[in-house]
Amino acid sequence: MHTGDAMSVTTLMTAEELLALPDDGWQYELVWGELRRKPLSGGDASHLGLRFGGRINFFAEEHDLGYATGADGGFRLARDPDVVLIPDAAYVRWDRMPPKGERSGFLPVAPDLAVEVVSPGDTRPEVAAKVALYLQLGVGVVWIVDEPSRTFAVHFRNRDPVVLRVGDVLEGGDVLPGFRWPLSDIFR
Repeated sequence: MHTGDAMSVTTLMTAEELLALPDDGWQYELVWGELRRKPLSGGDASHLGLRFGGRINFFAEEHDLGYATGADGGFRLARDPDVVLIPDAAYVRWDRMPPKGERSGFLPVAPDLAVEVVSPGDTRPEVAAKVALYLQLGVGVVWIVDEPSRTFAVHFRNRDPVVLRVGDVLEGGDVLPGFRWPLSDIFR
C-alpha cells in the first residue's frame, strides 16, 4: 500500500502477525493494519489501571455480569485492515462473549466498556483519537482516567461525554448496572 510518497511503502500487519511477534518488552496495537507501540504507563497510571480492572472484575463476577480484562488483554475490533487495541481495563457482557475456544488470542468482540488511564507519554490528541476509534468500532462506553487533572471523562457512542471531578461518583450505567465508585476514592 502506498502512502502517497513514491519512496515509502507501508506494510500492513494482521492481528495474527501481531500476536506472533517476539516479546521485546513493549506492547503494540494495530490501527488499520499499522503497528503502533504503546507508551509505557509509569507507576501511578499502571496502578490505576490495575485498580480499575480489579474493581470491574470483582463487581462483574459478584453479579455474574460478564468478563473483565486487564492491561494486556487485546481486542480485535476490525479486519482487513486489522485494528487491535489494548485498553488498560475492559469489560464484555456474558451474552456478547465469544465461546471459550475463541478467547485465547485477541478477543474478536468490541468491549462494552474500555478504560484508558492517561499515561505520561500520552498526548491529548492521541487520547481523543483513540476514544473516537473505540466508539467508531463498536465500544459502548470509554472511561478516560486523567490523574494529573483529577478528572474522569465518560465517552458514549451516541451522546456527549460527561466529565466527572472529585466529589462526583462514577456509575456503571447500562453497561455495569449498580456499579458505583466515588472519584475521591479513585484519586486518593
